[in-house]
Amino acid sequence: MKPLIFLAACLAAAGCAQSSVTTATPSPALVQRVAAAGPNVCSEEAAAALAGAGVTAEQVEGVYYQPVLGGVDQDTVVGYMAWTRLRDRPGHLVVNMAADTMNAECTATGVYTRGGLEVAGVPGYGS
Repeated sequence: MKPLIFLAACLAAAGCAQSSVTTATPSPALVQRVAAAGPNVCSEEAAAALAGAGVTAEQVEGVYYQPVLGGVDQDTVVGYMAWTRLRDRPGHLVVNMAADTMNAECTATGVYTRGGLEVAGVPGYGS
């Protein structure tokens, strides 16, 4: 199965088995930092998932949102992956999010690390 098709299937099923998502009410500073670092319709949900992983505003260096495509022709945005870079740390903290059909609401479906990043309580996956 192609990676994006698999990810879209995971997002549509309300989450992949790789991790559970703990969200927390993010500080206003974290919401502002995530929104400024990577403006996206899912910024607030990404900030809540980052807060659940214990990330603070001061730790966020940047956020890049990768759209996840799905639908019959694989041309509909069904979610986003928020690739978050933490200051002075290798790798990324990734938040998978499903988006509704109007791209108005997002739901975090998975949180994990990539590229050697280690965050307590968050599973890590390859490079």
